[in-house]
Amino acid sequence: MTQPSTRNKIVELYTAGLPGPAIARRLGVLRAEVYRALVSANVPRRAKGRPVAQTATNAPDVLAVAYRGGATIEKLAKANNMSNFAVRERLVAANEPRRRPGRQKKDISDTGCLAALRENMSMQAIADMTHSAVSTIRRAVERAREAERAATRAQKRS
Repeated sequence: MTQPSTRNKIVELYTAGLPGPAIARRLGVLRAEVYRALVSANVPRRAKGRPVAQTATNAPDVLAVAYRGGATIEKLAKANNMSNFAVRERLVAANEPRRRPGRQKKDISDTGCLAALRENMSMQAIADMTHSAVSTIRRAVERAREAERAATRAQKRS
């Protein structure tokens, strides 16, 4: 157990910004003793790693606008020299809802798929454009063709 004077010195150095291992070296105590002294003195721990200074480009509202525009958390982190976690924290601070992971699917109607196919686009190209599977496009085209056949039959009856 550390002496009260040593404990006070640990708290003083830590609140001044010195990291735990540096305090341990300076005072000749174990790192575990440094952290035990901080816990017993109810000193809140700092976040690990270097703090990222807030700039105009990595402010929460600016990141939120870029995120809404389609930028990924990873791309925002890389562009601002931040961790993914730091970007996510700022997006949470800006009350930005999290997008589903993966590619965002674009809506395309069954008739839109059929029209694109008739314009000589391959099913693979339509699938790539809509971020869908080829089987999804195939089913959409089949539904559109069936709807056209049903409309043609109904027209012939009347």
